[in-house]
Amino acid sequence: MRESGLKKKTEPRKIKDEVYGAYQRYQKLLTSLTSILIVVKADGTIRYWNAIAEVELGIAASEVLERPLGECPVEWETPRIMKALAECKKSDQPVRLDDVRFRLKDGRKGY
Repeated sequence: MRESGLKKKTEPRKIKDEVYGAYQRYQKLLTSLTSILIVVKADGTIRYWNAIAEVELGIAASEVLERPLGECPVEWETPRIMKALAECKKSDQPVRLDDVRFRLKDGRKGY
């Protein structure tokens, strides 16, 4: 039995709508977080910098996205972060780091 042309055209649209809906839910979840969330790709570049990071660190996402973490104007616990990135590469799984200590250019510390 042959599929109608209409069904063939609506199936990709349905999938596209489902993916878009999942993306919207993901974005809503990320924007509702009340903690700093920074996502670093396996190559060490910053992929995501949430609004709380912008406020707490005083650095706009546009200043750091797609740049190496080491170029960010924040002093991080670099050895700990690099170890986690190496673990991420080796296991091909995300690695979560809680309470990463940092120091801003003006000397303020946080985690």
